[in-house]
Amino acid sequence: MCPGCRAETTAQDRFCRNCGARLAEVPALSSRKNVVVLFIDLIGSTTLAEWLDPEPLRVLMDRYYRVCTEAIGAHGGVIEKFIGDAVMAVFGMPVAHEDDAARAVRAALEVTEGVRGLGGGLDVHSGIFSGEVIATSLPTGDLRVVGDAVNTAARLQSAAGAGEILIGKSVARAVRDLMELRPMPPLALKGKAKPVPAWLVTGRKAAVERDRAPFVGRAAELAALRRAFDRVVRERECRVVTVLGVPGLGKTRLVREFLAALPPGAARVLTGHCQSYGKGITYQPIAELFHELPGGADLAACLGSDRGVEEIAWVVRRQVTELATEGPLIVVCEDLHWAEPTLLDLLEELAAEVSGLPVLLICVARPELLEARPGWASAVTIEPGPLSPEELDLLLAHLEPDLVAHSAAEALERVAEASGGNPLFAELMMDMLAEGEEDAIPPTVQALLTARIDRLSGRERRVLARASAFGRRFSRAGVAALHDAPEEVPEALAQVQRRRLVEPAGRDLRFAQALTRDVVYSMSPKAERREWHLRIADQLADGHEVAYHLEAACLLAREVSPGAPANLPLARRAGAHLAEAGTQALARKDLSAAVNLLERALVLMPVEEPEHRVLVLRLCDAYLLLGRREEAAALLERGAAAFADPRGRRTLAIQRHLLALRYGSAGPYDGPEPDPGDHLGWCRMQQVRALTWLAAGQVGKAERAMRAAAEHARALGDLYEEKRLLIARCELAQWSPAPLEEGLALCAVLAERFAGDRALLVMVRFTEARLRALRGEIAAAHELLDRAASHARDLNLSLAGTAVVQARALVCSLAGDHTRSAALYGEAARALESMDLPVPAQTLRVYAAREHFHAGRPLGELPDEGLELRAELVARCLRARAGRREQAEAVLGLLDGTDDPCLRGDVLAELARARHEQGRTAEARDLARRAEEHYLGRGATLPAGRVAAWLASLDR
Repeated sequence: MCPGCRAETTAQDRFCRNCGARLAEVPALSSRKNVVVLFIDLIGSTTLAEWLDPEPLRVLMDRYYRVCTEAIGAHGGVIEKFIGDAVMAVFGMPVAHEDDAARAVRAALEVTEGVRGLGGGLDVHSGIFSGEVIATSLPTGDLRVVGDAVNTAARLQSAAGAGEILIGKSVARAVRDLMELRPMPPLALKGKAKPVPAWLVTGRKAAVERDRAPFVGRAAELAALRRAFDRVVRERECRVVTVLGVPGLGKTRLVREFLAALPPGAARVLTGHCQSYGKGITYQPIAELFHELPGGADLAACLGSDRGVEEIAWVVRRQVTELATEGPLIVVCEDLHWAEPTLLDLLEELAAEVSGLPVLLICVARPELLEARPGWASAVTIEPGPLSPEELDLLLAHLEPDLVAHSAAEALERVAEASGGNPLFAELMMDMLAEGEEDAIPPTVQALLTARIDRLSGRERRVLARASAFGRRFSRAGVAALHDAPEEVPEALAQVQRRRLVEPAGRDLRFAQALTRDVVYSMSPKAERREWHLRIADQLADGHEVAYHLEAACLLAREVSPGAPANLPLARRAGAHLAEAGTQALARKDLSAAVNLLERALVLMPVEEPEHRVLVLRLCDAYLLLGRREEAAALLERGAAAFADPRGRRTLAIQRHLLALRYGSAGPYDGPEPDPGDHLGWCRMQQVRALTWLAAGQVGKAERAMRAAAEHARALGDLYEEKRLLIARCELAQWSPAPLEEGLALCAVLAERFAGDRALLVMVRFTEARLRALRGEIAAAHELLDRAASHARDLNLSLAGTAVVQARALVCSLAGDHTRSAALYGEAARALESMDLPVPAQTLRVYAAREHFHAGRPLGELPDEGLELRAELVARCLRARAGRREQAEAVLGLLDGTDDPCLRGDVLAELARARHEQGRTAEARDLARRAEEHYLGRGATLPAGRVAAWLASLDR
């Protein structure tokens, strides 16, 4: 409309035809969509033009273009352009249909048949591919489509032979139940980096009902159908039952199971299907209902004639009356949401006018039926809901038992969450999972949901698109804050809720299926999504949610405007928030979440940023706690190669040595030390020194190094580093030369400080348990270990849980229960071996052998090499007890290398018994007294008392 004279104008007008004023240009409208692209090219036209006169050639070419245009148009496609003899068509624009892939293949088959029928030796070859594109509607009314799907469809067409139709993977998945397909070897197509999987369409399939999935649940719905049928038979009345629900919930399957459960001969059943497009679709379901009955051909002819609707309605009523007079009649109308208004009128009149006869009219439809016919007359409406989690688990187990048994729990949870209890969606997602594409949206689901969303009004689509930026769950206020016209939001959300696209979730709303949200989200331009995520992040306080939205904005910015200067500060900001959230998860030992968040942060954080070095260390820690040693090592190698500054490379060299020490495969560190002011580097350097001293048995020096590491962490202001170092100090208290009271005091301080952090309390509790057991408080020690084990189980802390088992083995040994102690040490050793920790596992196997020996069993084989000092001392003592005297001298030589008083006491007590068994009682007494002194110096009164009692027994 002209703003001056208000005269009507068209999109093509640049000047008003009434007053001549210049009109503002109508902007091109672009949208992001999944579409199906069809390329058709003529074969033989060059040869034909060589010998055929231009006039008949023009006539023949006009016929060719007409065949293409009519076939594509009849199936709902839009011709984007003609390129010489080639035709490019798009299915899914301007409005998507759930069967666009099938429409494109049918159109290609019809064009192939039609062109061959033109004669002259003409033939065509076709390519069909689906994917995401940017589709632009120009002011001229033309359509422009840009995306990889266009290029790939063109390449498939070029690779196809005469009369062949080649299709891509997504199209093949969507049509494999409808078309005969033959897989082709992956095609090396021009411009494509990798070979493209392709299938050849060889023909149409006969319609077959396929029930791959078992029928699960729906007991209440079956009972409602049965009650309706029983009433129809009992009351001899015509009754309408509408089975209503969104696609995929199993409405048709429900009706089929109901019919299959009826006694033989209970009723005659007639079924008709409404079609979404095609010629003569108004009365096609009626013709299908009666086509196999006597007189069905005459009825079909009547429906196809030019008789009036009243005449046709009378013929249908008469046919139904005649059949119902013979016995109960069930008429099933499938996909009634596609029905033309004329057919809906006929069915309502039929239900109202057939009286005194047992007729059950079952109408299967989507919620769109009630939008087209708000006053739809139905005696009973049955609306199946999503399957419960238990029903969905049962469905998946029956559907793909091997896949369910061997798939990661996360993948199956993704199926359950994303499908929202929709059995069809779950089945299709399991197909994708079986093919190794667990994160992809099944093409059939994509098409179904896109078609539903395209039928929304512009206002509803705008509101739903903004809601999708929040994730599956969103608030009304949040959506309104993103919207330029917030007054549109309440009614639009109410409408999409009525359409079953969203549902209540407490005070908020959520998408009915996560897949619905994913499809809605993917349909919005990436530039808009980026801005939405940034605006949401600015409104939020929760760190984890802020990190998610900043990350999404950053990744979208990189795709939309790669190299833009604004991307760097955004990446820094997003990476910092993800790193903070990942560190918090790591601190609370939510290791899977920590790895996920830290890996994502590492992708975003520029390598030149100081935080990048911190991220590498945090992620390495998370990998180690999960037992993923190889990934930790690979991460450090990549990081060392990426860092330009020497500080980062030195820190990672120290971390690599720390990694080797943890797995018992490194000696002293001989690399460069950190810079004097590099507190993070010195944190890790002092840990290297602590572990090196601990492996050498010098626990006091290890404690001093760990205290120095904690001081550097405090100077750095890094609470994560400080916490983990305090816990490491606490663990060292188990072997410290300091009195037990100091260790117990440290445990008390840390237990109070970390009272709300069960992951850290596990380590504090098992350390306190060992110290109390050394004082003879066995019951208290077991109680502490019970609490620690409970925490470890609740939090899935496998390594900490193994440490608890090891601590309990020591407590049992101190209590004299050597058989149970041996079993527990063996259990802990096996667990460490499964985590690829062979050296500490060997130590526990030596301890298990000692407990077996103390329980009176013969000493078995003990390892000679690759042992820690602690394990080597115990092994040599056991060999000395078994009669090998030279081992005792070697033990005394090694014993000076450790300052662990309890270890020294244990070794000397064992040697005392060995000397006594060799008849060298005086030496035995001396060694026992020295052992007692070491125990008492530590405050370990329980083992000290046992040595004293043994000494007293020698005097008796």
